[in-house]
Amino acid sequence: MRLLYEKIPYRISESIRAVSQVSSQISCPYHYHPELELVWIQKSKGRFSIGDYQGFFQEGDLFFIGSNVPHVFYNTEDHPFGKEAAQTIVIQFSENFIGDKAWQAPELIGIAKTLQLAKKGLQFKGKNPLPIFKAMKKLLQSKEAERVILLLQILQEWTMKENISILQNLSETENAPSKTEHRIQKILTTLSKQTNQRITLKELSQALFMTHSSLSRLFRQKMGISLIDYVNTQRIALSCHLLATTDRPISEICFEVGFENLSNFNRQFLKRKQCSPRDFRSFYAK
Repeated sequence: MRLLYEKIPYRISESIRAVSQVSSQISCPYHYHPELELVWIQKSKGRFSIGDYQGFFQEGDLFFIGSNVPHVFYNTEDHPFGKEAAQTIVIQFSENFIGDKAWQAPELIGIAKTLQLAKKGLQFKGKNPLPIFKAMKKLLQSKEAERVILLLQILQEWTMKENISILQNLSETENAPSKTEHRIQKILTTLSKQTNQRITLKELSQALFMTHSSLSRLFRQKMGISLIDYVNTQRIALSCHLLATTDRPISEICFEVGFENLSNFNRQFLKRKQCSPRDFRSFYAK
């Protein structure tokens, strides 16, 4: 129920994961992972959140999500019904899939900059990027070195395209120190374990040996969202699962996911889902 940190299930002999997903609805809870991710919406429509950016997606959209950027895709009421109404291709890979120092090569500097830019979330808009689509399809069936070559081709296409929208306006420096990344990882891990529990900023600050202001500032700079907004979004994601899969009272779910009163729960739910918890449950009951 609380898939906040996703461990990418690589095969033993691979460093690049490519999957085609076909279902009636997009199933993507609010989560993060160290790997970068390419998402092609072949068929579906709804809303998405990448970092602090929220928007709509539709058939043909293409996204590039950086390392440890929280994101979620979910269908809205106008999403068509059917066993194959949601189709996506997802490619996930670590930033050093060709080695730590490979990006220092002059020929790869452009791609290296695109990887850094992906931390803000990228969306392709405009005419369909057919070379990228073809390469993503081919990567699904490829093996060994061909996978690496295809991924490099895809990244090169991203680097050359002009119709790329940067989704977030983050003020983070390039080549962030590993200590900072370690702190962010620890914060996210701690929060994922205590989503439905009351954890104060003071307690979190003490656990990381940081001041309140430093922790809040670091989190917003690296994740593109305030700490409290991040926690509330996790709780709402968990409540959506309970609303859709159980018949438990809404008030009970409210306290189960960590909210202290029903009015705040309803307000936060409406803010993120554009509907009330009751309407959300009715939609899924249909």
